[in-house]
Amino acid sequence: MRSYAAIDLHSNNGVLTVIDESDKVLRQRKLPNKLEAFLGELEPFRKSLQGVAVESTFNWYWLVDGLMAHGYHAMLVNTSAIQQYEGLKHSDDQYDAWWLAHMMRLGILPTGYIHPRGERAVRDLLRKRSRLVQQRTANILSVQNLEQRNRGTRISSNEVKRLTPAAVHELYDNDDLALAMTSTLHVIGALTEQIKTLEKAVLKKARLRPEFELIGTVWGIGEILSLVIMYEAGEMSRFASVGEFASYARCVDARRLSNGKKKADNNSKNGNRYLAWAFVEADTLRSGITLRPSAITTARLPGRTPSWRSKRWHTSSRAPRFTSYVGESPSSRTKYSFDSLVGAVSQHWGLEKPPGLIGGRTGQEQVAL
Repeated sequence: MRSYAAIDLHSNNGVLTVIDESDKVLRQRKLPNKLEAFLGELEPFRKSLQGVAVESTFNWYWLVDGLMAHGYHAMLVNTSAIQQYEGLKHSDDQYDAWWLAHMMRLGILPTGYIHPRGERAVRDLLRKRSRLVQQRTANILSVQNLEQRNRGTRISSNEVKRLTPAAVHELYDNDDLALAMTSTLHVIGALTEQIKTLEKAVLKKARLRPEFELIGTVWGIGEILSLVIMYEAGEMSRFASVGEFASYARCVDARRLSNGKKKADNNSKNGNRYLAWAFVEADTLRSGITLRPSAITTARLPGRTPSWRSKRWHTSSRAPRFTSYVGESPSSRTKYSFDSLVGAVSQHWGLEKPPGLIGGRTGQEQVAL
C-alpha cells in the first residue's frame, strides 16, 4: 500500500498528514518545528511513503534539507499554484495538509525548484547585498530631497557619495538640517562598507559556470549581477523554453485580454523578484554608459561576428529591454535586444525557442519580451 505525506508549515509549528491510496487519513499531528518530531512521525511509513510535500513558506530550508538528508523524497509545494474549491465553508490547517497529500496522490501537485543546498548560502548573501543596495539608494534619495527642498539645487548620486560632514556644514547654516544630512551620509557610508564586504566574500567563493559567461558581455552586467542571475536562475534545464525563463524573470506583461481589450491584470508578481531586480538594475546601470557607434564588443552570437553597438537603446518600466544593433557592420545591422542574447545563451543551454519570441531575420528584427 502506498502512502502520501504533506506538511502545512508555519513559523512555530507544522501540521503533518499521512494518507493512503483511498485518501484515508493514516496519521495527523500538529508538531513543533523540530526535525526530530517530524522524523519520528514519518518513520512507520518510510517503506510505503511516496513523498513528503512541504509548503513553500519562508522557513522551509531546515525541514526540506533534513528530510532529504534522511532519505525522504521531499517536494517543495508551489503554493501560488494551489487551487481549492471556492465554495468551501470551512478549512483549516489539517484540511490544507490533507489537500496537499491528496494532490500528490493524484499526480497534480504543483512543485517548486529546490535550490542546491551548497549554493543557497551564497545566493542569500547576494540577496542580502541587493537589500543593502536598495537601502543605500533610499538614503541617497533622502539626501537629494533634502538638498532640493532646502536649497533648490539638484545633486547626483555620485555627488552625494562625495559629500563630507565638513562640506555639509559649509552648505547649511541650520544645525538641524546639517545634522539630518550628516546622519544620512554616515548611514550611506556604513551601507557601502557592508556592501563591499559582502561582494568580497561572494567573489572569493563564487565562480560563473561556463554556460553563464556570455551574460557578462551585456552592457550593465558585471561580475556581481552575473552571479546574481546565475544563482537566482539555478539549473537552466528546468525551463522548457526561453519564454518560461522570461516569465520567471518577470519580463513579460501580466494582463488578460478579451476582444483586443485589457480586462484585468494577471499575477505580475509570479516569478523571481530577485532575478527581476537584477535585470532592472542592469538596465539602470546601462543607461549611464556612453556607447560610441564605433565600439566593438567581444560578445558573439552563434554564427556571427563581434557585435557593433549604437547609442540607441530602449527600456520599459515593466519589461526591461537592452536594445542594441548587432550585425557584421554598421551598414548591415540587425536590431536585437537583451532578450536575443538570452536566446543565444538559451540555445547553448539547450532550451527550445518559443514561436514569436525570437523570430527570423526578416527586415529589421527586434526581439522583445
